[in-house]
Order: sequence, then C-alpha cells, then structure tokens
Amino acid sequence: MQGKASPICLRLVSLLCAALPIAFAATGCNSGGSSETFENPSEVNGGNNLSMDLVISEQKNKVGDLEFTSMVFNGDYAAPVIRINAGGQMNIRFQNLAPQQPSNVHTHGMNVSPQGNSDNVFVQVEPENCFSYQINVPETQDYGLNWYHSHMMGLAETQVFNGLSGGLIVNGIEKALPFLAGLTERILILKDVQVDSDGTVTTPDYSKPTLRTINGIVQPTISIGSGETQFFRVGNLGANLFYRFAIDGHELVELVRDGNTRTRPIRQGSILLPPGARSEFLVTGGSAGSYTIRTLAVNTGPDGDPTPEEILGTLEVSGGGTPVQVPDTLVAHEDLRSLALTGTRRIVFSENNDKGLFYINNQLYSPSRDDVTVALGSVEQWNLVNNSEEIHTFHIHQTDFQVISENGVPKDFIGYQDTVDVDPGETVSIIIPFNKPNQVGRFVFHCHILEHEDGGMMQNIVVFDPANPGAVDDNRMVQGKPCS
Repeated sequence: MQGKASPICLRLVSLLCAALPIAFAATGCNSGGSSETFENPSEVNGGNNLSMDLVISEQKNKVGDLEFTSMVFNGDYAAPVIRINAGGQMNIRFQNLAPQQPSNVHTHGMNVSPQGNSDNVFVQVEPENCFSYQINVPETQDYGLNWYHSHMMGLAETQVFNGLSGGLIVNGIEKALPFLAGLTERILILKDVQVDSDGTVTTPDYSKPTLRTINGIVQPTISIGSGETQFFRVGNLGANLFYRFAIDGHELVELVRDGNTRTRPIRQGSILLPPGARSEFLVTGGSAGSYTIRTLAVNTGPDGDPTPEEILGTLEVSGGGTPVQVPDTLVAHEDLRSLALTGTRRIVFSENNDKGLFYINNQLYSPSRDDVTVALGSVEQWNLVNNSEEIHTFHIHQTDFQVISENGVPKDFIGYQDTVDVDPGETVSIIIPFNKPNQVGRFVFHCHILEHEDGGMMQNIVVFDPANPGAVDDNRMVQGKPCS
C-alpha cells in the first residue's frame, strides 16, 4: 500500500473540489473535520472507452504496522478502481510480472461475453507474458459497484488473498437515482491479510488473527456532518471472510446490491456481505461524536471459519448538513417470476472437510467437463441445496439472478444479485435468465469462498444459440503471449 496521499496531491484535490461541479464529491471534499484518515482508492475513469495497463507485480507493502510482500495490481495493494460507462468498451493490456504463477482477470458482476478476449476465465497468462482483453459493456448493464480479480483456476484464493482484486464501477447511478447527485461518495474496498514470519502472505488460517483493512488502511476515520447524508459503496473483495458491516447508532439504507439497483430502499442496522458481494447504501450522520464502524460476528456453521466481531474504523460526526429524502420506490425491474420457466435444476453443495474437497452434485471441478448446457432464451429455476455444515456462497458469471424463496418461504422481489448465501441444511431457490446474446459461451458457477472454489466447488456451464450451435469456442486454455 502506498500510504496517504502527498500534501500536494491533497491540495490539488481540495482545489478541484472547490472548482468543479461533479456528481459526487471526492474524499477530502466532505463537511467533516481534519481528523479524517480515510481515502478513496485511486481511480481510472474510462468513460466510453477505457484503455489501460493492468500489471501484476510482486512488491513490498505496509498496511498499518504490518509489512509484507505480495502480488498486487498496478503497484497498489488496494488496487485502482476502474470506471466505465454502460455501452462502453474496456481495452485492458494485462501483464503478468509476478514470479512463478500464471494469472488472469475476471470482471465480476459484468453481464459481458465469456468468450475470446472478453471475460474469459480460461485465459492463462504465464509470468512475463501479456494478454489484451477487449470487453464490451452492454447498454443494459445496471449502474453500480462490481469488481475485478484473479480467477486463475486452483490459485484464485492465493492470488486474491495476496491482494489481486479491485473495484469496477459502472458510471451513471445518479441517472437512476437522481437524489444521489452531489453527495459525498465513499468507496470502501474490504480486504484481509495474514503474514508469515518471513514477510510473505500465508495461506489463510482463521483460527489465527487476520488484519482487516478498508482500502488498505487500518481502522480509518471517516468524517460526516450531523444530518449530512453520504453514499457508501462497499465491496467484500477478499478471498474467504464474511463481513456484517455496521456503524454504531446509524441506519444503513441500501439502494444497490451486487451492482444492481434495488426496487425499493432496504433499511437495516447491518448488512451481511459474503465473499464477492457488494452493497451501496446511504448513511446520515447522527449527533456529534465518534461512532465505531465494525463487522459483527458471523456464524458460518459448525465446519465454517471463525468470524468474530472486529473494529473496521470510526465515523466522526461534527458540523452539520442536510439529510437526503429517499423515495419509497427506486427502480422498476422485471419480476422474473412472471416469465415462463423452461427448466428446473438441483444444485447440491457438499464437502469432505478432512480432505479439503468441495463438491457440486458430488463432482469436483474439471475444466474439460461441461456440467450444464442451456439454450439461449431459457429461463431456469435453480434450487441450491447445502448438504454441508457450513455456509456456501453461490455465484454465477455473466448474469444476475432473482432469489424467490428460502426453504420454500417466498421472498419479496427487491431486485437482482449475483451472490447468495446458502446456510447449512438450507435450500435457496433462484431464477436465472439466459436470454442475452452475449451470454453465449462457456463460463462457470461456484462457491465464492475461494478456498472452496479452488477445492473443487465449481462447474462449467455452456449457453448455446440453437440458431448457431457452433458459436461456442471450445478452447479451454487461451494463452497469453510474450510482452512486446
């Protein structure tokens, strides 16, 4: 982590905040006092046409008092936040300078093609090699916080735990939710790290303490005015840990989940974020004073990892501000229960905890096996069944889904998401639409606890176009090339 911005940088930010009419105020443009130590991550805003280098390297980091060596994107443990417009194109020159390990990048939450040089998890870039991604974002992509991370099969846990993850925002949320215009925007990237005695990142062992960070900062202070409303965009971009995000004495008004706008605001005292999940919500400052930002304890089941309560930071309330009035309804979305189902599937999670093996429908992952084949235009109900003694977090690439019931109890329609927890012994039913042409191809679904994914809890799915059945590329090992 690069630490705090230089005084010159902060002075430039201050001048820009005073001079420019922007939709969201940057860090340092809030009404709070000088005690703030929070900083938004660095950004690359591509607009309609993003062109950037994304470089993996091994470097020394200092997070709080902890010094360690790990793999990072673009020299930054927190990693830059990428911004792109709906309908835009991302041209990413991916360069792997990390020693020994191949890698790649997946754009989690983006409804984009899984083929060729788009969001293809079968890409493998060896050390000292490069790969040019070209990812076309559809006009229909919802506004919100998604993310990018290594999805190297068998190494995803190791590489994400090292720090290979960053935020990816689809611009334009104020178009859908105009009352957000002008609010201070807080981007909070949640990661945790454990370090061996030699200063390298270790394999996670949650029986031991783990250092939790916000944007690579340990327990930052965030300033807000009493009565001021701010927009928090929070992503759990770590490998395995759960967060139940809370701010003492403050209500969290969720507007966006997993990059998808809600149909109505959800008012909560805390928000559960399994690995890979994102939540975007409003916070209105209470009475003057200091309030603890924390993650509450999460019970992940008898075989799950210990997840105790931890302090993440402080909300410092001083000065004043005007609260935002939030309407009772937000954005209209199609309730997928109104569509005719074309099929139903049963997806069962199980495990052999002693051997560290994790199964879907009694099978370990194989890249050469296609487990699910779906015709373009299908709308399916998947019943997710957890036959283990710990939580599993279901995630599917290239599309979102709607949760319709838990253990047969219907759920209100509040929007779509791309991750959902399935508790031990529980059945969660979801509806998945396979009706977008850019879904054609081969991709994966898996548990987003990356220890479980790497341990076998993942399967391949193929979406094919009946009018063009040969359109799915069968290349399951797309290699990078030496960098020129």
